[in-house]
Amino acid sequence: MYSTICEVNGNKDKAIAEMIVAGFTGQLQGWWDNYLTAEHKATIMGAVKVENGQNVQNAVDSLVINIIEHFSGGWYDNSETIQTMLHNLRCKTSTPFRWYKDVFLSGVMKLPECNSTLWKSKFIDGLPPLFAERVRKTLRGTSISIDYNSYTYGDLISVCNKEGLALRNEFKLEKQMMKHRRR
Repeated sequence: MYSTICEVNGNKDKAIAEMIVAGFTGQLQGWWDNYLTAEHKATIMGAVKVENGQNVQNAVDSLVINIIEHFSGGWYDNSETIQTMLHNLRCKTSTPFRWYKDVFLSGVMKLPECNSTLWKSKFIDGLPPLFAERVRKTLRGTSISIDYNSYTYGDLISVCNKEGLALRNEFKLEKQMMKHRRR
């Protein structure tokens, strides 16, 4: 990995992370420039871990973890076209969810306001209506409303996957019960 080579050459972890970020293009650049706040960037670059009782810079690992948690999509300056596309994007059945997720995230990460609650709620609104309501119910929990600011796109996708599997299992169980009744 690039960071290992840099570390062998005597570079510090924070400097390595800064070099990696300097090389960001396309999707990662959009994520870094538009999605993350200045505080979040500072937190990533200032990350430390305790190793043998001493604080050690951990910016590279923090950067990689954040990319895994948040990353998807590309970056172009076509905000109006992208917004129109996202407003009209729908997943009419649960079968093309992976396609819907990929297309939505590719589009939303191109927008400067990609972290707004509007786009997070729009992601859920584009799902099939009954499934979307089921996902909203899970996200809401015991609250009256959903705090989309506390969810990443990865969290939303995880809830969708979990609820999709649960729904699929319910359908299978119902089908087995119907077969059993016919006997």
